[in-house]
Amino acid sequence: PKPFTEGTLITAMKTAGKTLDADEAAVLKDVEGIGTEATRANVLETLKRRHYLVTKKNELHVSGTGVTLCQAVALEPLLTSPSMTAKWELALKEIGEKKRTPENFLGQIKLLIQKLLKEVPEQFAQNADLQTQLVAQQQVEQKQQAQAAVGVCPICKTGEISDRGKFYGCSNYQKGCQFSLPKQWSGKKLPISAIKQLIKTGETAQLKGFKSKKTGKTFSAKLKLEAGKLKFDFDKYK
Repeated sequence: PKPFTEGTLITAMKTAGKTLDADEAAVLKDVEGIGTEATRANVLETLKRRHYLVTKKNELHVSGTGVTLCQAVALEPLLTSPSMTAKWELALKEIGEKKRTPENFLGQIKLLIQKLLKEVPEQFAQNADLQTQLVAQQQVEQKQQAQAAVGVCPICKTGEISDRGKFYGCSNYQKGCQFSLPKQWSGKKLPISAIKQLIKTGETAQLKGFKSKKTGKTFSAKLKLEAGKLKFDFDKYK
C-alpha cells in the first residue's frame, strides 16, 4: 500500500472503526476512532521522537526499531486488539455518564499491566527469531551512533556523545549515564564545533549571540562544564 503521510495516518486513526466488526466498530465510530483530535498528532510525534517512525519525503516509514517493537507487541494480542481499544473507549464513556467509577477502570488497567509485565518479557525471551532481529538491530544502531558520535563522554569516559534529536546524549544512558548537552542555550543554537570543544576540553572559546531572558539583549560569553552541567564562564571572558 501507499505509505501514509502524517495527515493520512491521522485520518486513518480517526476512521479506524470502519475496518472492524460491527460490534467493535460501533464504539470506535461513536468516539471517532483511536485517540482524539488533541492526542493523535502527539502520538505520532512520540513515535518519531523514539525513532519508531521516520519521515522520508513527507511519507512515514517504520524504522528497524519500529519493526522490532511491532513484532514484540504482536506476541501479546491484547496490546494490538481493536476490541480492547473499543472496550476502553466504552469504559471511558461510561465514566463520563456516571455509570462506572474511575477507580474501577484504573483497577482493571493495573491488573492488565501486571499481567503484561509478567508475560511479555518471557514471550520475548523465548522467541528466537525476535532475539536474532533484536541483536541485528542493536548492531545497526551502534554503528549509526558511532558514525554520528561527536566525542567520548566526559562523565562516564566510555560512552559516545551523539545527536539525539533535540540534544546530544551519552550512549551509556541505559547504563545510568545521564550526561547530555542542549542544542540551544540562552537563545543561541550551539555550533557542533562548540559541542566538540566542550566534550574534549570542558570549555568553549568566546561565543556570540546569547540572549538575556531579563533584558532581551544579546551578549557574548564562554561556556564551561562544571560537574557535568553547562554554565556560562564570564570570568574567563573578562
